[in-house]
Amino acid sequence: MHISEEILEKFYLEPESFSREEKVNIIMHLDSCNECSLLLDSIAEFINEIDVETDEEPTVNDNEFALIIKHRLENVNETNLLIAKNNSVELYNHKAEIISRFSDFSLRNIFTVIKHYPFASFTFAAISVMAVAFIFTTFRTTIKDSNPVYAEIKNSILHLYNKQGDIYLKSLASGIKPIKTDSIIHYSKGIVKTITIADVLDDSKNEILLFGNYGMQGMYATDTLYCLDNYANVKWKSSLAPKVDFNSLKWHLTKWSLVSVDVINYKGSKKIIATANDYVYAASVVMDIDPETGKVLQNFYFPGHLVGIIHYDINNDLQDELIISTINNALRRISLTVLSLDNISGFAPANDYFYPAEYYKGSELYYILLPWTEHGKKHAKANFNALVDLKSAGTDELIVYTWENNGVDEKTESVFGLLFNFDKNFYTKSIIGSVVYVKTYEELYNKGVYTQPLDSVYFNAVRDSIKYWDGDKFVNSPTKNKYWNQKFQMPE
Repeated sequence: MHISEEILEKFYLEPESFSREEKVNIIMHLDSCNECSLLLDSIAEFINEIDVETDEEPTVNDNEFALIIKHRLENVNETNLLIAKNNSVELYNHKAEIISRFSDFSLRNIFTVIKHYPFASFTFAAISVMAVAFIFTTFRTTIKDSNPVYAEIKNSILHLYNKQGDIYLKSLASGIKPIKTDSIIHYSKGIVKTITIADVLDDSKNEILLFGNYGMQGMYATDTLYCLDNYANVKWKSSLAPKVDFNSLKWHLTKWSLVSVDVINYKGSKKIIATANDYVYAASVVMDIDPETGKVLQNFYFPGHLVGIIHYDINNDLQDELIISTINNALRRISLTVLSLDNISGFAPANDYFYPAEYYKGSELYYILLPWTEHGKKHAKANFNALVDLKSAGTDELIVYTWENNGVDEKTESVFGLLFNFDKNFYTKSIIGSVVYVKTYEELYNKGVYTQPLDSVYFNAVRDSIKYWDGDKFVNSPTKNKYWNQKFQMPE
């Protein structure tokens, strides 16, 4: 059984007229019925095309047709018209008819009319002014700005807002969980922002960048980035970076699931930077995507999930770099990767279980492995540490907050972790233990389990266990990757 066209059209145009239960039933039916889903897409496309047509400027053909009409009106043979006789009144079969000749508009004509009909003239003028004012104020409020500045998805409906705060468009977005463009992202908890609004083409018109939730249910896929215009029509779709398996059965990629999308101003233009995870084999990728076509221009692979990303000017060149935190499954540690937006290519360090040694090279400026302490391992809920937060603080400070036990204390809900404070050259300025980390360590120290107190000697040892990738091997001091300015081709 299918939903009628009339109901689908009303559902698209007036979703608020349905009860919550009716909406849920319709959306569930659309998810399971391809025929009704296609019919709704056709209705949405037809209505959006009408909206676009009514907003379009006159075409060349429209202007030419108007000129033809104007020319014909201006060249009418006046001998075929009635000739006015000094604004006189003539009688035809006892009926009066006022005859006046067409005249060009001039101030003299206005004064003549006012002279003969003063009261009627001023009355007409007053009414005209009021009518124009009424029309202007009425239609100014009814014609809505259609440039989106904010969006939210609720009840599987995309709501687009203009700068006046008006909802000017509602469009079906089945399968995407409730989200807003200003929602807080929390990668470690699986909270991602599936919708972004930005002027990606620098044409003063905002686009909507959108992807689906993990699970592949509904209209939008999780392994595809969609660029929509201001009326929710698809401008392009990006199928993301290639899935590399290195001809190995040990480790390969199955299906990308997008995690984040950022639009960054870079050297006078816009860059779309997207990241995605593979949930089966726990890989991740960062991609530079062409704003005009959706083509992936460059990409960099990691042997583990992405858990944080920011853009920050790390080398004081007035251009932001990407700072990405991932879990390195090969080396069982949390990592930091710094990439220039000019060169995003290659692979993060791993081992031959993940990919052959010849693919260990990449274009990263820095690759840093943060330590996982023995105290953290004793309380761990997973076989690696993770990330709580990654952010810049001021102009010369980067803060990295790690999850040593990959969880929180159930009694206090506090994080069991370490906070690292780096300068822009990735020298460690300080390391601080969280309240739970310090409390549990001191309890074990007092019981004699640990012999080293939690003092500067302890934290200096933690600092010295930070590892830096020089391009061929890990070293103990801040070092730049020697291959940072090389381009790396993908394996076939």
